[in-house]
Amino acid sequence: EVLRHPSPVLIIQLLRFTYAHDTQSTEKLLSPISFPVSGLSLDPFLFETWFNMPMLPAAYDLQAVCAHSGSKSAAHGHYVAYAQERSGEWYEFNDERVSPVASMEAEVQSPFLLANSYLLFYHRR
Repeated sequence: EVLRHPSPVLIIQLLRFTYAHDTQSTEKLLSPISFPVSGLSLDPFLFETWFNMPMLPAAYDLQAVCAHSGSKSAAHGHYVAYAQERSGEWYEFNDERVSPVASMEAEVQSPFLLANSYLLFYHRR
């Protein structure tokens, strides 16, 4: 399918859980998934691209990430969030602890986020 009107906000839910029929339970998928902090382009999926029409680029920048850790089940675990402030600074939210993130470009390549990222929130440029 093609996109006709890209939205100002793009939310991507990564498939991190699957149902195992043999054990009748959910299981976590730990496959590493990389994603960009800036410049996620949806141009190849735009209606205008498919029909060689003029268009505004649909480029998105990451605004927040939610990660699930601590369990291989959807029923248990812990959520950690990363979000960008209007100033451009990134922070990690882990229960009552809020910590600055030195480099989100490096953080998204960490083994933790590669294997545990669950929701990605992007904002259109």
